[in-house]
Amino acid sequence: MKIELWRAFASNNSGSYTIVGSFPTEADAAAAAAELAAVIAEHEAWVKDEDAPPPSPLRRWAESLGLRALPGDVRDDAWPHYGSTPTVGAVGSQLLLFVDYTVTMPRVFGEFFFLRGGRVDTELVHSHAPLVWLHELWWPWQGRTPESIAHGRAAVLDAAFAEDGPLVTLRAPGHAPSWTTSDHFIVAPLTIAASWRDPVAGAAALAEIARRCGASMGSRVIEAWRDDDPAGLFRPSRPAVARGLFDVWLRASGPAPEEIVRRLSIALFEVDGRHADAVAMLGRVPCVIAQVLPEAMAQQLAAGLRDAGAIVELTPHPSA
Repeated sequence: MKIELWRAFASNNSGSYTIVGSFPTEADAAAAAAELAAVIAEHEAWVKDEDAPPPSPLRRWAESLGLRALPGDVRDDAWPHYGSTPTVGAVGSQLLLFVDYTVTMPRVFGEFFFLRGGRVDTELVHSHAPLVWLHELWWPWQGRTPESIAHGRAAVLDAAFAEDGPLVTLRAPGHAPSWTTSDHFIVAPLTIAASWRDPVAGAAALAEIARRCGASMGSRVIEAWRDDDPAGLFRPSRPAVARGLFDVWLRASGPAPEEIVRRLSIALFEVDGRHADAVAMLGRVPCVIAQVLPEAMAQQLAAGLRDAGAIVELTPHPSA
């Protein structure tokens, strides 16, 4: 008798897809985003309905515009099948389209941008690394002073880091933002690096804060250089945030390390179990487990861990 043993390996070959385009005006970007959102919703319904006949809504739309990068009619990997529906939106005069989990997406979107008078700023196809969004905030030259710029920066950061602010509620789990400033005339007075759950929602919320504080905002996106702190490229961040932000240090895990892992997984990564990053944190204790949190949220995280026997310390963030 012959016995054969086989060991199988599998991998996740899906990544994210991102395309960012710039348009001459905010109205142009908004109109293009609305047009794309409508055809994406129609095509998403067609993909899910296996009995719906070809041609696909996306192909019909592309043909009606005379676009050459025609998508196929088959329900293949050139559309997300297991992740979220593509999100699209206008942020100022830019248009953002993002898919968190797919093999690829049709090439038609960039050509559409050009057709509507825009251009492609960035296209990232099949990214496995976290994405870092660089949001550059500019204040008008007329009437600006060093004091007014300093006040504007502090106002933006205060609002963005409020307990209901986008840099707290919309950032990707476990990924703290960072920021930097410049007084050089060709560099943005304030640049914020963030890793978002949903880049369209995050960027739009931050742009609205910028608008209320008298600034305009432009956005760029790159793949992270490091996975453990994707948006940390400007750390330590300046200027200080007047209201104060805190880092949470885990000094010792205490008598129940598995419970600490579980609580960290829930609090930081929204996983009720053993998140790999939470396990890694316990392997390098003492360590920072959360950065740039409003005091109340930092206290809440610390209290939950102390209740399980951990030794936890709050320290003011270097930029607070």
